[in-house]
Amino acid sequence: MQTPAYYTSPVFAPDGQSLLVLRSSNSVRMHSYMEYGALRDSQLVRLPLAGGPERVLATGSMGGKPHFAQGGDVAYVLMKSGLNAVRLDAAGPRTAVNVVGPGWYFSEAPLPADDLRLSPDGRWLLAQTAQQLHLVALPGAGEEGGTIDLGVATPRHRRITDVGADFFEWSRDGTQITWAVGSTFYRRPLDAVAFDPHTRATSVSSAGAGVRSFVANV
Repeated sequence: MQTPAYYTSPVFAPDGQSLLVLRSSNSVRMHSYMEYGALRDSQLVRLPLAGGPERVLATGSMGGKPHFAQGGDVAYVLMKSGLNAVRLDAAGPRTAVNVVGPGWYFSEAPLPADDLRLSPDGRWLLAQTAQQLHLVALPGAGEEGGTIDLGVATPRHRRITDVGADFFEWSRDGTQITWAVGSTFYRRPLDAVAFDPHTRATSVSSAGAGVRSFVANV
């Protein structure tokens, strides 16, 4: 790394030749009174593992974890407008989807999701809001860039946690959803999530169908 800064959320590119990372000013972070929210002023940087010049792919208010879906030439990262697609050739970000949902008890209006993660096949989205994890189907072709409201009942949306989720991720093949609460790690098959079009996604349990868990002894 050629630039002294605060580097977070590193992830390998699918070809294994470079590393993507969020970079922000260490001085600004050290002298800030406090940080609030999931986003901060950052750069999405591509670092070649064999050495050579770095490449800034995007600049702005960013958060979450960079990740990939189908194909290896587009990375996804959370920005103010929602989940943005960023080409590795630095063509610039574009909004893929935005998600809003119920916030904490003191917030009446829907708030942007704290974090979003696209499934490896690009068909599903995990959304974390108010520490709860939601699974939602992505809109169809031609609807890219739209907003999904988790507070509105839809047939392809299910909240899958009750206690909450501190961290979450897809399995590499996209068939499993994983999350952690404290020292307990959960895993649930995607095909075990039932969608009832006649109910809102509010009555849930972390011990639902197909869920496996274990407690890490640390």
